[in-house]
Amino acid sequence: MNWIQTHAQLITAFLSMVATALAALATYRAPILAAQVADRLRAASERDNDRRRLRMLVFFTLMQERATLASAQSVQMLNSIDSVFHDCGPVREAWADLYHALARLTGFPSSAVEDKHRELLRQMAINLGLSDALKRDDFSRTYYPTALAEESYLQNLRRAAEKKRLEEAHQQAAANTAPIFAGTPSPFLPKPAANS
Repeated sequence: MNWIQTHAQLITAFLSMVATALAALATYRAPILAAQVADRLRAASERDNDRRRLRMLVFFTLMQERATLASAQSVQMLNSIDSVFHDCGPVREAWADLYHALARLTGFPSSAVEDKHRELLRQMAINLGLSDALKRDDFSRTYYPTALAEESYLQNLRRAAEKKRLEEAHQQAAANTAPIFAGTPSPFLPKPAANS
């Protein structure tokens, strides 16, 4: 204890020097650390903004195409849900329910498919924070003019006619081919035809 009392000024000077060195180091490192933290925060913010923009694209495309669930754009967006909403369980569950309802579909969309589709859109709206602005009726209200419906119907008729034509051509080509004989081929050459 006596040694500390006799050398108090020396200890104080040493501790002051250590504090000054730490302050100088902190002054030197603080801007670097602040820049690194700011860079990480900016990158995280950009990732969040990109993810939100992509989710909005999927949602708004499905909203725009809700009258024609089988359109190329709807199909593309539906198939991207699992990756775009990978961390949103309710959206992915609603998509799985719609997918299973579509798999059981035999003709025109049923009311079950339409209900599942509306539920998917509703869950997306909740995830995007739009659920207060959009109500259940908003998801079922669509505008699909007769002219567009007729054009879609004509395209389906053309596709069906082309499919039928190709199937008939394939069947005709199959009927015109030589029959295939069953069994193992002979290792001997066939006998030459006798001239009569």
